[in-house]
Amino acid sequence: MERVPDDEIVITNDDTLAMLDNILEKRDCEWWDKFYSDRQKPIPFFKNAPDECLISYCTSHILNKGKALDIGCGNGRNSLYLAKRGFDVVGIDISDEAIKWAQESSTNCVNKPIFKCQSIFEFKNKTNSFDFINDSGCFHHIKPHRRPQYFESILKYAEG
Repeated sequence: MERVPDDEIVITNDDTLAMLDNILEKRDCEWWDKFYSDRQKPIPFFKNAPDECLISYCTSHILNKGKALDIGCGNGRNSLYLAKRGFDVVGIDISDEAIKWAQESSTNCVNKPIFKCQSIFEFKNKTNSFDFINDSGCFHHIKPHRRPQYFESILKYAEG
């Protein structure tokens, strides 16, 4: 019997990560676009209200003005809150629908956040460029095999 060669040969760690990405992440963007397309869902984070802990950090002056990165910003509720508090904010999300919603919500803002449809793995910025990095729900959706890379990405953007 003749052996049929595999189309995917895993040799390096990068090969393994690519294979797992193929298996696990094929539809992430599409899933999140569908999720955010129905803005009337009774989802707590669909309300135009920032996270309570973020409010607490700002009102107790743990966080002050500076540059902020909001990872998995969704509809922009936390980004908008930080911008109103004087932060220069970049919000990123893999859902085009979420970013559209965030941009629509920010039309009347004086200090408008910058919203980008990107994952943390696609995002490029200067190292040590943010005073505060907010993640209010993205990390637990990062595939386990990419979590070390996620932390590396965040650490390179955080102010030392």
